[in-house]
Amino acid sequence: MQTPYPDLRHYTTRDYGNRVGAYRLLTLFGKLGLRATFAIQGAVAERYPALVRDVVADGHAVCAHGWDTDSLHHSALPADLERSYIDRTLDALSAVTGRRPDGWISPARAEGFQTPARLAAAGIRWFADWAHDDLPTAFHTEAGDLTALPLSNELDDWQILIAHARPEQEWVTQVSDAADWLLAEAAAQSSPRLLTLTVRPYVSGLPYRVKALRESLANVLNRPECGSVSPDDLTAG
Repeated sequence: MQTPYPDLRHYTTRDYGNRVGAYRLLTLFGKLGLRATFAIQGAVAERYPALVRDVVADGHAVCAHGWDTDSLHHSALPADLERSYIDRTLDALSAVTGRRPDGWISPARAEGFQTPARLAAAGIRWFADWAHDDLPTAFHTEAGDLTALPLSNELDDWQILIAHARPEQEWVTQVSDAADWLLAEAAAQSSPRLLTLTVRPYVSGLPYRVKALRESLANVLNRPECGSVSPDDLTAG
């Protein structure tokens, strides 16, 4: 937050995403026949259980997104405290969804050196804090193996539309260009590529942006070479 407590300007901006924007995205995903993965924090599961249940009822996957953005993971964090963040988050989500998540994205995608091992020990199978490749990467820890699913910072709606203040149509073009290049690489090398797109309800769920999101998604999904792939498909076996 950037202004003094209670900082209603920023709080209500994000609350709009939970109350309005998220449902615009659910409607859009339903029309496109798209199954998405919703990264949900433990605090959100406690405060907005109805929203989480609606996400699951629409057939979408849920991955854990840490407890809240004030509870960051880093190497100076005491081991017991980090484990409590992880367990508390997983417990809160499983209480609402009826299923313990096996995927994880850290708040701010921040990690300590021991975070992957502690996630594995808690039953996490995949995490998406690393942006170092276009393909899933095997992580081996003393507590078990994980799969790192690549999650690009560069096509992130907040990064492009807010941080870089680029117009929505430019974002649509960037997503299309990324799809073109990755498909060409995949064909040339006979190896798949993974195109990831992070969208936030309080950013892309706004009425003047959701059209650009629809155009971006439809542009990719309508290509015969593309298909919807879930994290479970990528990490199976």
